[in-house]
Parts: sequence; structure tokens; C-alpha cells
Amino acid sequence: IGLGYADSGDGVTLTVDDNGCGFDARAAPPVGHLGLAGIRERAAWIGAALTIDSSAQGTRLAVRWQAPPAQAA
Repeated sequence: IGLGYADSGDGVTLTVDDNGCGFDARAAPPVGHLGLAGIRERAAWIGAALTIDSSAQGTRLAVRWQAPPAQAA
């Protein structure tokens, strides 16, 4: 499992990746599995974008939060 953090000055990106067998990120979750739904909700609450890339070589979740533009005084 890998964890990453990148600060671009106008926002941040947090990543989590693994080398598991992957899954279909577009498929409906099995009954009782709410993990990705919770991550999606939390990202939306803060105005962040969630990206999920999954294949037979592993999965990467990335949450990108962009800082709002500065207000002129």
C-alpha cells in the first residue's frame, strides 16, 4: 500500500494505491459495502474531485482539492 501527498500551491492531492487484483469502479457495490460511497461523499463535501483507477495490477484513489480563488480586497 502506498500513500501520497502533493501540494501544488493552489491545492492538494492525496493518493492511496495498492497492488491488489483491482475491481470495476463503475459497478454497483455489493450490498452492505459503503466504503467508496463514503469516500465519494466526503470528497464532495469539501468540493474535491475523486478519481479511481483500478486494473488487474492494483487500484489508485486520488482526491484532488483545489483552493478557491483569492478574493480581491
